[in-house]
Amino acid sequence: VNGPGNTTLIKLVTRLYDPAGGQVPLDGVDLLEYDLATLHQRFGVIFQDYVRYQFTVRENIGFGQVDALDDLDRIQDAAQRGGACPVIEELPHGYDTMPGRRWEKGQELSGGQWQKIALARAFMRKAEVLVLDEPTSALDAEAEYEVFRRFGELMEGRIAVLISHRFSTVRMADRIAVLSEGKIVELGSHSALIALDGNYARLFNLQAEGYRSVSYTHLRAHETPEHLVCRLLLEKKNTTTQITTTQIYPPCQNPRYIQLTTPQITQYI
Repeated sequence: VNGPGNTTLIKLVTRLYDPAGGQVPLDGVDLLEYDLATLHQRFGVIFQDYVRYQFTVRENIGFGQVDALDDLDRIQDAAQRGGACPVIEELPHGYDTMPGRRWEKGQELSGGQWQKIALARAFMRKAEVLVLDEPTSALDAEAEYEVFRRFGELMEGRIAVLISHRFSTVRMADRIAVLSEGKIVELGSHSALIALDGNYARLFNLQAEGYRSVSYTHLRAHETPEHLVCRLLLEKKNTTTQITTTQIYPPCQNPRYIQLTTPQITQYI
């Protein structure tokens, strides 16, 4: 749910904020009684408003664990975990590339590329708890799928806290908390919350409705599936349609789509 205090809650749990009243206990002990530096070492965090540092890619990732800035092997491992390696390999100077246009030889990155760099930064810290606030909001469906395909393996033996409005991300969690007006109103697994038929189920079905596959029964005479999708885009510009296809028909070039690799779903946005 938008605006229920998700990010504020996480900042309290990681003690980036101290509560104005009450307490946040960890193992029955108030967080305020823990050494702050030691506590922060136990968390790795990436927020949706992550910082785009005007430093090299190596430093952008390494800032996740400042005392390991000179450890290139660790930085490369973090980049691999965060899915940033393909981005870095395409940059003119690799890890020494200066992202952004502030500098004369800077290389501008897309929002999705910056997000992968930020994800890699979170993996720099060998933390017990990894907190990801909308970690794939700037990634397309294919990149998001690749990140979470390996996520369980990457987080083995550790705790991950995900904040997301994408149900493709949310449903993979072992335990899902639905917040509304600053309170947890539902708690359970994806299947349990769907069976509960409450807020979670309603929002899940609303989001899923926009991704129903197009039926071939909508095809007009001599119309290819590609033509069908483009026609629907023109007729319903504010909807999201998806269809399994092998290619985009050339006359249907349209900036509203993202083409994924065959035989994955081609998602039109």
